[in-house]
Amino acid sequence: MSALTLSLCACSGGGGSSKVEDNSAVITPPPTPPTTTTYTGKVIGGSVSGASVWLDLDGDGKFDDQNEPFAISSQGGDYTLKLSSEQQVCLPYRALYVDVPVGAIDDTFGEVSQAYQLSLPPSISRISNTEARIISPLTSLLWQAIERQFKENRNTLAIDCALAENDVAVRTSIKSQFETVITNFTRFYNISPEQVFKNFIANNDVEVHDLAKSILKSLKASHAHSLELKNKHPNSTDVSVEIFQNIADSNDPEQWQRYSRIISSDPLKFSIEDLIEIVVLTPDLTEVEQPLSHQFSNSGIWNGGELKVSTAITYQASEQLWTCFSSEQLRYTHEGVDFSLSNRSASLMESNYQDCQAVVDGNGSERHYNFMFSDEAGSVNYVTNFMITPNDAEYTALGGWHNIKDKEAELAMSDLVDYLLATPYQFADDMSLNINSWHKFKLFTDEESYYIILEKSGEKGSDVIFWKKTKSDDSWLSPGTTTIECSTDGENWSPCQG
Repeated sequence: MSALTLSLCACSGGGGSSKVEDNSAVITPPPTPPTTTTYTGKVIGGSVSGASVWLDLDGDGKFDDQNEPFAISSQGGDYTLKLSSEQQVCLPYRALYVDVPVGAIDDTFGEVSQAYQLSLPPSISRISNTEARIISPLTSLLWQAIERQFKENRNTLAIDCALAENDVAVRTSIKSQFETVITNFTRFYNISPEQVFKNFIANNDVEVHDLAKSILKSLKASHAHSLELKNKHPNSTDVSVEIFQNIADSNDPEQWQRYSRIISSDPLKFSIEDLIEIVVLTPDLTEVEQPLSHQFSNSGIWNGGELKVSTAITYQASEQLWTCFSSEQLRYTHEGVDFSLSNRSASLMESNYQDCQAVVDGNGSERHYNFMFSDEAGSVNYVTNFMITPNDAEYTALGGWHNIKDKEAELAMSDLVDYLLATPYQFADDMSLNINSWHKFKLFTDEESYYIILEKSGEKGSDVIFWKKTKSDDSWLSPGTTTIECSTDGENWSPCQG
């Protein structure tokens, strides 16, 4: 009997039916590796090797080595990014960053002794993997300008990639805003957009290369000051620093100015602080030679409303004096009416920066009541503004409502609501307050689909009401054919004079 027969007999277990068991392991095939596409480019200043190039997938400006693709630049500044299909969707809508560490090699300047960062703005259009993407000091400064423009307009650049990919209107809107900044940027430096995004070293563009060297000096100093501010303000949510030359309104084209912005938030107090400073730097960019502007605002919840306190200090070089301005604005919504109480100082002039700093918020020479509301159908919108000065009888009506920030315990929002809603803020109300001036707006679409802005205003010491009507066949934000007429009674209209 063969060994195979013996083996089978032993498995039969007696006279019952035989059963053969297969104990071999089930082999699971390895997962199919994700499909990737490579994108190449160069980091130039000189050409920089040893730098980390990464795609800011989440749009926060911070490198996440666990989730964001990166590559190290090689000799000649070359880099290659490998992106998955999901990451490729975000490539047109996210910036590329380059972290240049100490020890990296720049073939123009040698070994890097001061770390800095470069960047490349999003393209907002599909990107071919056959065209090298150049990252340079010029693209970095352009990205700073784009970011600043969006922040000033309170827009976000961290858009949803899938939304932008599938919505032409979103892409068109963002690209239009980018193009405006690019046009202003290239006009300022007297270069073309092509020169910004092309390899000026390979093209032997000496003029742009020299400009890039100058910008690189400022980028290094900007990066160092940005790190310093982040350490000094650990609760900051956003820090922006720009250092630039050839300022349009400066008598000295060689002068270096530094723009810094620090935004900090406290979720527990629902408050946001925003600080902007502009200074003149010494030629080596290490010291402040002359402060130029200091703007600070603090916004937060106050007795159920929102209080914003602001201070602005600006140097007037022609007069060698400082302009000081402060304001506080309390906003609240009650039964569909958005209203605010504002106190504003005069633009005081002082001989030095320290005296300007002593300006007290809210002890102003102007007070404003502002109202925004709509009719029940939401088809007609109204805006009303009352301006009151210390010489007006109305100025004493809310005597305790100055320096509001520290008065939550003693001032009740309900008192302010009751008082302001009893004023003649409705468009049809006759003016009964003793104030400096008033202005009311009524905005609606008439039966012929024309957009109408109806205004009426008056001033202290005069019974005359000035009426103005603007009629447009398009939105008032981008009017097409527009006619403007004036009146003294709101019924008989004629072209405005002067």
